[in-house]
Amino acid sequence: MSACHYIDVRSGDSRGEGSALPLRSVCAQMLERASSDGSVERWYKEDKLPQIVGLRGRAWSGIPQEEMTDVEEAQLARLRCSRGYDATRSCFTYRKEVKELLRGGFEQDANFRDYDLKASFPRAFAARHPDATSVRSWVDGSFDLCGMSRDVAKSFINQCFGVGEKGIADWCRQHGYGELPIPLQRYLADVREGSRRDVANNPAVVEKLRAAGRFDRDLQNGVVYVLNTAHERELLEEGAERVRRLARVRCFELDGFFLERLDASWDEVEAALGPHFAHKPYRHRASLLKGLMSPHESHIHMSPEGSYRHGGATRPGLKSGRPRAQAGG
Repeated sequence: MSACHYIDVRSGDSRGEGSALPLRSVCAQMLERASSDGSVERWYKEDKLPQIVGLRGRAWSGIPQEEMTDVEEAQLARLRCSRGYDATRSCFTYRKEVKELLRGGFEQDANFRDYDLKASFPRAFAARHPDATSVRSWVDGSFDLCGMSRDVAKSFINQCFGVGEKGIADWCRQHGYGELPIPLQRYLADVREGSRRDVANNPAVVEKLRAAGRFDRDLQNGVVYVLNTAHERELLEEGAERVRRLARVRCFELDGFFLERLDASWDEVEAALGPHFAHKPYRHRASLLKGLMSPHESHIHMSPEGSYRHGGATRPGLKSGRPRAQAGG
C-alpha cells in the first residue's frame, strides 16, 4: 500500500483522460467495500440493445434502475453515500493493470485465473456464417498475414464491423499502406456480406431496431452486434455450466469470467472449458506497479518481489492474499 501512494491512476484505459486518483485510494475503496471473505459485491444489468429485440447479450456492471424496487432504490441511495463509490459504475473503470493488481497479480495464479473467449466477436460471426472463410481463419490462427504482424492486422479487424472508406484510408495511412492489404480486403468482404445477410434474414430484429431509432449503417451494425453478443452469451453460459463442479465463477466479464479453482487441477478446468477459452496470465505485482508509474516516477525502483525503494529505504509492496474484488473490467 505504501508504494501505491506514489502512483496515480485514471478512469478508463487512457493514460491522459479522466480525473487522477492515487492508487492507494483505489485500493482503500476496494477494502472499504469488501466483505469478510475479501470479495466485493458486483451488480449487473443486461445490455439494452439485445433486450430491445428479445435477446440476451452482454452483461454490464451497473443497476437497471427502471426495474428497481423501493427497497433496492433505498439501498442504492445508501451505497452512493459511501466515499468514492457510485454503484452504477464498474468496480474497474481503471486500466487493466489495476484489475490485475487488485486480484493479486500472477502470485494468485495457483487458485484464481481469468479466462476469455478467444477472438470473441469474430468467433461469434464465423460461427453464424460458416462460409466467411477469412474470418474463420483469423479465429483458428491460419490467417495469412502477408508480412503484417498480428497486432497490426488486429488493429483493423477490431474496427472493421461497420468501418467506412474514411476509416479504411485512415488505417492505411497510419500503418504506411497505399491500399488495404489483400488478406484484410478479403476479411472485410466476408464481414460485409455476412452483415448484409444478417439484415436480410432477420426482419423481426430489423423492425425492432428501426423502431428504436436505428437506420442505415447504424441499423446494420446493431443487427450484427445483437446477434454476435447473443452467441457470446451462449458460449459463456455453456462454459460456466461445464466447469460448475470444478471451479467457481467469481464474476462474469464481457467476454469471459474470473474463476476460482475448487478441488481440480487447471488442466481439468481447461479441458472442461474447451478450445474456445484462453487463460489470460496476469503479471507479477512488481511489473504491474512499474507499468502504472508515470515517467516522472521512474526514481521509484520495484524489486521482483513487489517491494519498492524510495529515498534510500526499502519497504514491502502489496502483499498477496485473496483477490480483493470479484469484478471485471
